[in-house]
Amino acid sequence: MKYLFILIFAFPIFSYNSLKKPLSNQKSIIKNDFKKNSKKTIKNLIEVVKNEKSLDEWQWLAISSLARLTQVKSTPLLIKYTQHKEWNIRLAALKSLIALKYKEPKVYAALLKDKSMIVRIAALEGIQILEISKLTPNIWNMFGDKKNYVQVGKDIKRSEILSLAIESLSKFKSKKTKERLIKILRKSDYEDLWDEVDQVLRGWSRQKVPGSNVLARRSYWLSKQNTL
Repeated sequence: MKYLFILIFAFPIFSYNSLKKPLSNQKSIIKNDFKKNSKKTIKNLIEVVKNEKSLDEWQWLAISSLARLTQVKSTPLLIKYTQHKEWNIRLAALKSLIALKYKEPKVYAALLKDKSMIVRIAALEGIQILEISKLTPNIWNMFGDKKNYVQVGKDIKRSEILSLAIESLSKFKSKKTKERLIKILRKSDYEDLWDEVDQVLRGWSRQKVPGSNVLARRSYWLSKQNTL
């Protein structure tokens, strides 16, 4: 998942009043407000987060900054905002939880079914980063979710998120996962996932794998399936 989203904690801290000032003045206002009274800053951030009239961009920034300032104390609010009506607010809350190393499986399991593919991808990334092995079955369940498929002409095809789902399994080595990956290699209609399966199996293998391409290595994995 090398091109996925970068966790957001490089944002400045600002007060609610600073939102009303010209953009050119905000840098000094933000800096001064934070130095004068951090408790007031936290209070103002919470107001921005909770104010439904705030611009999404400001809510995003406030959520991220609040998490950085208050750490685990912000967790209940972040969890609440993973269910916000706007996808980018849900994403900000999710990424903040990941950065805080919050590992409650229930939150990530719900976000794997989110309406937004971007949020689902971020949830998948979080599960991999935090190594939440309990959610391995939930990752497999993504293959039964219609939201993870796209229509191409008259055909329904797997979207890229399912390739990422296979890649994420590299963190969760188990006999059951290995067996399911081998099953994918056996089926020609899953050919679009063979490369990702090969990468996962090669990552688990402690020996050099023969074959210069995925087809050759597929034959190798199928011949060794009982000894992996």
